[in-house]
Amino acid sequence: MFCTFNVQNHYAMPVTTNEVTAVVPTIAFPCSVKGKALTATLTHVEENDHHYIYHVSFSDGYSSQFLCLEDDCAFGSWIDLKGESNRTRTDPCYAKAIADDLNALCGFSLNSEIHLIVLDLPHERNVNAWVLQDGSEPSIYSVYYKNDYRFTLERVGKSWKAYSRRQVNPEKISELLVHFITSQIDARH
Repeated sequence: MFCTFNVQNHYAMPVTTNEVTAVVPTIAFPCSVKGKALTATLTHVEENDHHYIYHVSFSDGYSSQFLCLEDDCAFGSWIDLKGESNRTRTDPCYAKAIADDLNALCGFSLNSEIHLIVLDLPHERNVNAWVLQDGSEPSIYSVYYKNDYRFTLERVGKSWKAYSRRQVNPEKISELLVHFITSQIDARH
């Protein structure tokens, strides 16, 4: 069973000032921090030669900057810079709550179309699936959830083709999930 708890169609218009890019409109997504349902909102992105830093606020009032520790942030660990700057480190619960989401968004152009679809999978509820339009090819979308690339969708005429770009251990692609996601994209166009 799949649900559309909070399907969003997002076209951001980044506004860059002093190497910090404001995400306009912001990108909001559900998350859970210590079992409490919250909404996280991506407001700014900082990029330099070495790292991505995302500014995120939460519906409980907490906000911080989150830094990817890996060169390839798609598989990286994120640290909460506000928590790291305190003399006593804070619980990394906020960074853990949004790591899968930041990993999916990291490196993608915020000028591209972004869809958030919240899924109920067979053994897990409320999984954020990010469907990100390829910046160079508007008919191609990559699907990410649970901290991993899953498959690619390509619009061919009026129909959709699903495939994996992975050479090793490609994802078994659920036709039901493909139909669900593509119907959500089609409904927005």
